[in-house]
Amino acid sequence: MARRMLEYIKEQPEVWRKITDGRESLFQGAVEKLQQPAKRIVILGSGSSYIASMAAADLYEKMLGLEAAAVVPTRLDGLLRLLNPEETLLIAVSQSGKSTSTIDAVKKWKARGFRILAVTADEQSPVAKEGDIHQFIACGEETVGPKTKGMTATVLTLYFLGLALGRAWNLGDHGDSDRFLEELNQAIDAAPSNIEKSIEFCRNQADLLAVIPHVTILSEDAGYYAAQEGALKLLETLYIPAVAYEFEEYLHGVNNTIAPGMCHLYLPASEKNVERMAALDHYTREKGCINLIITVLDWEEGSHVLKLSGNQNPYLSIFETLPAFQVMSVFGSERRNIDCDKPKFPDFYGVLNTKA
Repeated sequence: MARRMLEYIKEQPEVWRKITDGRESLFQGAVEKLQQPAKRIVILGSGSSYIASMAAADLYEKMLGLEAAAVVPTRLDGLLRLLNPEETLLIAVSQSGKSTSTIDAVKKWKARGFRILAVTADEQSPVAKEGDIHQFIACGEETVGPKTKGMTATVLTLYFLGLALGRAWNLGDHGDSDRFLEELNQAIDAAPSNIEKSIEFCRNQADLLAVIPHVTILSEDAGYYAAQEGALKLLETLYIPAVAYEFEEYLHGVNNTIAPGMCHLYLPASEKNVERMAALDHYTREKGCINLIITVLDWEEGSHVLKLSGNQNPYLSIFETLPAFQVMSVFGSERRNIDCDKPKFPDFYGVLNTKA
């Protein structure tokens, strides 16, 4: 069980490398059609595509100084009334290109005169056909429901798309872009080893993954997006409640998750909170919590700590630490006798009309 999902997880470094090495030609077509600068970018998506959109919008603001927001398709009506089509680029993200809520939103915005850039892994999909411009997600086939390589390839595609638009629109600092690319290459090079470390770690933690009743995941900065996607993966595959909190938000009142037998997953993403997160780890373990740490930062050794290789750029957590959550999904679901290669409810999307 979950064999196919594990194969997709292991394919990720090669997918990222191909996108990175082929970025000049891969993004040239879309950028050439978007020479007119936008004042702002609105990115919409559902599920993993929404999390990828949030990570990209955050990066666009930080590196390009461009107003950007990520929104789920059903929450766009307020923005539709406020924004000017001449100043706004709408990016519609859907790996399959079949999300009905995304299709409906694109039609509505297009009718109001907004430029639509569709980002999908299927050029013949409904979302791709509705867009004015299409950007391909070069992730390859992914047939299982819990997305792994498709999600990370979507983030990488959106990152490179933003950097390419930044150059075309004369936004951001080229030196920052060069440093980001260097750090990204380091993350890609380290990924195969990190995945193998994650497999060994999760195999050793399989008995724990079989019995934990609930998972609380904490991270910070842009590492929060990896935590959100990690929570979604565990929820999709272990069939238990899993929720991600931004570190400071958790400290401000969600301490009722501290109880004997409860599982906390810490994802330290920047040096500024290492000591405080370590203090929380010690405090909650003293109270009986079962904690796991996944990080590329310096951390004390222990059987509950997965130390991965990487740099200290939180925007790369998607490529450095998220695969560990994906691997956790594989071993946890197998230990719980759940076949996450197959949908639990095959008729669900058809009955609820969420996929075209």
